[in-house]
Amino acid sequence: MFLGYLLVKSYKANNEESYTIIIDKKITALSHSIENYSQKLISINQKISDNEKSLSLINKEFNSKREEILAMIWNMEEEIMGKDI
Repeated sequence: MFLGYLLVKSYKANNEESYTIIIDKKITALSHSIENYSQKLISINQKISDNEKSLSLINKEFNSKREEILAMIWNMEEEIMGKDI
């Protein structure tokens, strides 16, 4: 649809050569924009991947510490109650 818009706008130019040049310029500009956005998306995807790795490591550490703390609480409760495991 966008290319159709470009063609209509370019067709209204004074002569055939000028609208061909205008179309070429607009297509080139569009290609550059697509390439720039593609690079930005690649960068964003890399950041997402890095963040997912970091969150996974944090989650593992959290779970480990939580289990450690729960075991300590269980042991203290057993000591207070005077029971052996």
